[in-house]
Amino acid sequence: LNIYQEIATEEFLNNNLSQSENFCNLGLAHITNLLDQVNLSEILMKIKSSQNYPQKALNIGLNFLDQLNINLVHFPLNINLIDQQQETKNITIEEQISLRILINLLRPATIISPQLIPAIVNTIIKLSPYPQNPHFATVAYSYYGTFLCNKGAKIETAYRLGKISLRLVKRFNLQENKCKINQNFYGIIAPWKMLIQKTLIPLKETIKKGLEIGDLEGIGITASLYCQNLFLSGHPLTEITQEYQEYLELMQQLNLNYYYEELKIWNQLLMKFQKKDNSSINFESNSNYSNPAFLFFNYFIQSIFYYY
Repeated sequence: LNIYQEIATEEFLNNNLSQSENFCNLGLAHITNLLDQVNLSEILMKIKSSQNYPQKALNIGLNFLDQLNINLVHFPLNINLIDQQQETKNITIEEQISLRILINLLRPATIISPQLIPAIVNTIIKLSPYPQNPHFATVAYSYYGTFLCNKGAKIETAYRLGKISLRLVKRFNLQENKCKINQNFYGIIAPWKMLIQKTLIPLKETIKKGLEIGDLEGIGITASLYCQNLFLSGHPLTEITQEYQEYLELMQQLNLNYYYEELKIWNQLLMKFQKKDNSSINFESNSNYSNPAFLFFNYFIQSIFYYY
């Protein structure tokens, strides 16, 4: 077990995703104890998310929870109790493991099944009441905030959740959560309440943090949000062209193909507005076209182009 886990982890951190996946599958084939499978399953979920297979990542996590007999909690979330002291509880080993899986479900669920976000967050909070396990609660709050923003409702509540997450990261020094929290708050929540220009520096710093801790998918998501906000912030297009090229190269170096394709669409729009790209707009031919999130970007960017 230790050999498979160590090699799979090392290959993942070195961005050798195919090799890492092979060792995860080899390890899982030889291990029958669920408690021993969790580390490899976590890595496998991260690999599938990074490879732009959110449904596969989601299925791995949900199947694992099912084997642990952990059911998602679907009752409404009481926002007023979120940052208040709650009764502590004894957490079983199975519940500790399920919390790790639940946290890794949030990113793929946001892309492919956002309707699951409230239930995942509810389950995390039920298993890990504040402030007993701030590591898990902090991430859950920020994702619920993005869910509310994506529904276009309860923006004040979403902003409050984002600020609570930022405060808890600072209070408990949760550096491993900083990438997720910052990308959710400054990339998605904050633009509803503050000038988009004020999100740029925090997002750029978050990319550097992701590189430090090896959060590959976080780097891709944050780079995409940063370039999007940079384009929409009103900066002269000639000034941001070089930055776009730098992040396109970074996505290629890290084999983050989905986010490379996403940034390439923004870059194509940038070039067209500067009269440097005379090619016809034909985003449908892209291999990621069937992905709902990618489909959104296609139509969103085309609408900007045709509007102007």
